[in-house]
Amino acid sequence: MKRILSGMLVFLVLFLEAAFGVVAQDGEAAGEHDEATCDQVPIIYCEGAWHSLYSNAGTPQQEEFWNTGGGGDDIVSDLQKLLPEFPKYIQNEEWDKIADILTDFVEALLSPIMFNSDGESVAELDGDINGMEQLLQQDHKADPSLREYDFNYDWREDPWVLAERFKNFLEQVCEKTGHSTVNVAAQSGSAVVFMAYLARYKDENPLQHIRAITVRATLHKGSTVFGDLVNKRWHIDSEALATTGFLRDFSVPNHEEISNMLLAADKTGLLKALLATVNRAWPRILDRLYERAFVPYIMSLPMLWAYVPDEDYESGKEVCFGTNRGKYVNLIQKLDRYHYNVAVKADELLKDAAQKIRVGLYLGTNSPLFPLVENARRNSDGFVDTTLASLGATVAEPFGKKLGVFGIYKQKLKSSHNYVSPDNTIDASTCLLRDYTWFISDRPHIGGTNKNFAHWFFDSRKTQTVFSDPNYPQYLVFDDEQDIFVPQDEESFLEKVGTALNPVDRIKGFFYGIINFFITLGTWWID
Repeated sequence: MKRILSGMLVFLVLFLEAAFGVVAQDGEAAGEHDEATCDQVPIIYCEGAWHSLYSNAGTPQQEEFWNTGGGGDDIVSDLQKLLPEFPKYIQNEEWDKIADILTDFVEALLSPIMFNSDGESVAELDGDINGMEQLLQQDHKADPSLREYDFNYDWREDPWVLAERFKNFLEQVCEKTGHSTVNVAAQSGSAVVFMAYLARYKDENPLQHIRAITVRATLHKGSTVFGDLVNKRWHIDSEALATTGFLRDFSVPNHEEISNMLLAADKTGLLKALLATVNRAWPRILDRLYERAFVPYIMSLPMLWAYVPDEDYESGKEVCFGTNRGKYVNLIQKLDRYHYNVAVKADELLKDAAQKIRVGLYLGTNSPLFPLVENARRNSDGFVDTTLASLGATVAEPFGKKLGVFGIYKQKLKSSHNYVSPDNTIDASTCLLRDYTWFISDRPHIGGTNKNFAHWFFDSRKTQTVFSDPNYPQYLVFDDEQDIFVPQDEESFLEKVGTALNPVDRIKGFFYGIINFFITLGTWWID
């Protein structure tokens, strides 16, 4: 009898275990998910611009239509084919031929993805739809660790239009995961889309489905690069070219050797002398280049106008469209809709958002801007000015300078907190969100969102600030090998003195100075 009772109990336990297992599985299949006990809140990662574009997106005929090609080998190869003719045309001052060669290059590179004068894509394309595939394939309710979704989009489009797509994607993620709110990690151009979303749906509680957001390298105040470009402010700065990170970021072959060569040429003054002729040629080339290539193939893309700072916007439209305003009237209406409803109100929109949800900004610093514009020597991540991306930081300009006089500087805001960077180049006390803005030295603009930082910010129980965690102070350094951020160390007084008195550097500087003097003396007439 004892054995029978024991057997019956075992049978009963196994039966109940199986029954409860079936009930749990049926409950999951029915879509039950306890958001309150799930500590794996879904994250939407919003990609930056210049990713692949697809034709017949979402159908069996989907195929990649256009990609950046990594930037490196293909572009360098195409340029090398053009360069041999340049010296002859410059010597003969045949500026139209140079402009036509550059026009052919731009046309070959960008004509497949061009927009027409009404601001509409000529080809029917869409961004990578990986995000939609993730929605279909990932079951967060069954496995909460599956919580990351990519919002990709056609980065050429009008941000006002893309705001609707972002809204739809956000709601679909909430529905699929069973969470009423999710986290959003935006970067670069997608930050512009997020700002358009806040403005377009301001009367519909746009933050109701968002728990927190991190924004990397935001462009919602624009970039001086685009302000200069739309106003024809071209100039190749020798120092910016010698220290630029673009060769590395675009995977240019042998970029380290080229960078070292450029740096040496800049220190001797040779690079500046060589570039003087090129800089003299720009004004003779630009009118034709803009009319035939820059405006029709580049600045007809609505998104790019969202990157133009407010102070350069109206003058840029006049330069680019001028007497052709009638031709571009529909495009201009779209540009104005974003600029005057979003761009000029973006600080207000973001500040309001920060009062309702967690908002964290982080951006790269310690690099000059794109080296082909007049303001190339501003501190930046290589593409967006530090002062613009940080929403108001006080930054030592030009790049390489320090704040204050003889290293003595007092931060703008009276506070018990120190907001000045260890290298004395940035004062974050004037930022819009000073306690929620992180600066990452040596972090290039190009590259993915750092997920370690995003997870740290999103998964903490309290709202993180620049003073919350010693591992994430306001000023950090990007460790490229490990893809992590580490605290930026402050140089001691002795280290500063040692650097300044380094005998090798002083000897090199002395000889560079002598060579620079003779090169400048021999080429003074070029300028």
